[in-house]
Amino acid sequence: MASDILPPSYCEPPSYLATLCGPTARYACMSLSGTDKLRLIGFPEEDATAVVEVVDAAITASWGVQARTCPKKRVFEWKLKGRPWAGDGWNDEATPLRLLIGSIRGLAATGWHAHAAADVAYRLSCGRDTLFLRQGPPVQRAVFAITFRKPSILMLVDAPHVVQNVFITRLKAWYDGVHGWEVENGALKVHLKGQLWPGFTEAQTFAVRELLCGILGTLDELGYELVASMDFTAVPAWNRLGAAQPGRSRGSTNIDSWFFASKGPSIPSDANPSRDQ
Repeated sequence: MASDILPPSYCEPPSYLATLCGPTARYACMSLSGTDKLRLIGFPEEDATAVVEVVDAAITASWGVQARTCPKKRVFEWKLKGRPWAGDGWNDEATPLRLLIGSIRGLAATGWHAHAAADVAYRLSCGRDTLFLRQGPPVQRAVFAITFRKPSILMLVDAPHVVQNVFITRLKAWYDGVHGWEVENGALKVHLKGQLWPGFTEAQTFAVRELLCGILGTLDELGYELVASMDFTAVPAWNRLGAAQPGRSRGSTNIDSWFFASKGPSIPSDANPSRDQ
């Protein structure tokens, strides 16, 4: 067996790494559908009540629900208020991220850990990414997100103080420099100089990738790992060319969002960093 060749420390609890050890691997998923639906698919019946409760709590705390349905066995669906996956109805830019952060955190506490995300929808269907989760022991994990926005903004949502300070230090090393940063409703927004998404020059393209590698390495050292990369606010199918239509949003300026979780139990967070530069 593969576990026979792993060092004993690989499975030492309490740690998320323990979720990778076990006789049977079980997976389920959370799917973002259309512009306003969230679905839980494939969770075993014995876990259904717990996972539905934590996701429902995350949605209620950060967004709002129009309807809850169970279209078929082992499928639970929420129709959300507004159209969050099209950029409509946001109180602020961090709101839809907090919906997913709360869901990922709550699911980990029930023993279902974010494993990977993929876009498995037909593009013109206006589908969104699907988050796949792996079953393991319940762990209270700290979860936060980084979102990349046009043209050169990185926003950190619900991260501990130490992560925010290190994040600012890392971004200050950007070769074009930093315009500044601000904290809005608990989200740290950093404005970099230059054009990051996409880079105008080959040098900028290379530099952005190196910057992201550095961020991943720094967060890894602090005890956090990337558990999902989700593009959940793509421009809807009816608006692929970006043309404005009456009563309809042109969609978010988000490029992508990364979700990080602590490798072990939650690390206590503290105050946000100062606005001083």
